[in-house]
Amino acid sequence: MITFKQYLEEGINDKGILKAVFVVGIPGAGKSYTVKQLTGSIAPKVVNTDKSTEFLSKKFGIESNDDTWKSFFRDRTKPMTMNTLAGYVNGMLPLFVDGTSNSASNILSRVGILESLGYDVGMVFINTNLDVAQERAAKRGAEIDRHVSTEFIDKVHKESEKNREYFKGKFGFFREVNNNPGEFDDAAILKAYRAVSSFYSGDVENPVGSRILEKMKESGAKYLVPNMFSKEELEKKVSGWFGS
Repeated sequence: MITFKQYLEEGINDKGILKAVFVVGIPGAGKSYTVKQLTGSIAPKVVNTDKSTEFLSKKFGIESNDDTWKSFFRDRTKPMTMNTLAGYVNGMLPLFVDGTSNSASNILSRVGILESLGYDVGMVFINTNLDVAQERAAKRGAEIDRHVSTEFIDKVHKESEKNREYFKGKFGFFREVNNNPGEFDDAAILKAYRAVSSFYSGDVENPVGSRILEKMKESGAKYLVPNMFSKEELEKKVSGWFGS
């Protein structure tokens, strides 16, 4: 029989608590596919604007492309994504954060937010040839009515190598995945899966996170609000997710 104390501590002792991995690659790199392959008994919550965009696209019957993203989707998906993220962080849940490799400043800003909340942060960087990414992005765009211009993908690709070398030195946990056809085979998937699982299963090293877990275990709390932060404090931290 589960004791009341075990019930209270269940969330705190879950594997993956206060752990986040940024999954970075150009559009068409196969971030969603990679995330699925790296998800096992620990199932991190995926943070991106895709779900909100797809929901709004279906609800209002508006195709998502470069023009409608700027005029309609961008301002609507941001608050939806931040609200979802705040809920995940409140429970200290493990995260997969979707990112594009050209947005180094955005990634570093988001890393800072998560670290200030106690998270250990790592990165999986997906390498994909430009022609492969273009083909995949076009196919995905046709399937979900969300089109990314070839010019944008080309621009991101040109920046990705510089960012890759920088990120290598920035993140203590950093793994590369080659997701060109035939390269991300069973052996490569298993190797990456084991590395990511080890990161999520490890002890929290962030001193902020260690103190949070210690205090919450002492009090039997399971959520950051109101035990470590007020609702307003948590929302203020998360509000910087998309910049000023």
